[in-house]
Amino acid sequence: GRTYQSSYCEDSIDKRRLEFGNCFKTQEEAKHMAEKLRVIKELRDFALENNAGEIDWRDKCIGKYFITYDFYDEEISVASYTFRNFLPFEIYFTSKEIAQKAIKTIGEYRIKKYYFDIEE
Repeated sequence: GRTYQSSYCEDSIDKRRLEFGNCFKTQEEAKHMAEKLRVIKELRDFALENNAGEIDWRDKCIGKYFITYDFYDEEISVASYTFRNFLPFEIYFTSKEIAQKAIKTIGEYRIKKYYFDIEE
């Protein structure tokens, strides 16, 4: 989660950093990404600790809930799918209430700013 400055020399190390996605033009970009990864980890940990068991994607009668950003209303909300997991990096919750509690715990502002990259 720390950032540091280094000269960019276009050597093999710099090229690998760019390929890996671990190199940023500014310290602000690097700090934003570090906080984004923290928020994602916090959401994943919250889901693991609070979900009522494993999510069974083959059971199409049970909703799988996730956090969304509504650009029209400019707000965080919770939506669900029953059997489609087409968002492989999305974090899913076993109930709407658990997803809402995650929003409250992690903070709507942090989720907007870092998870969805929404600047107000």
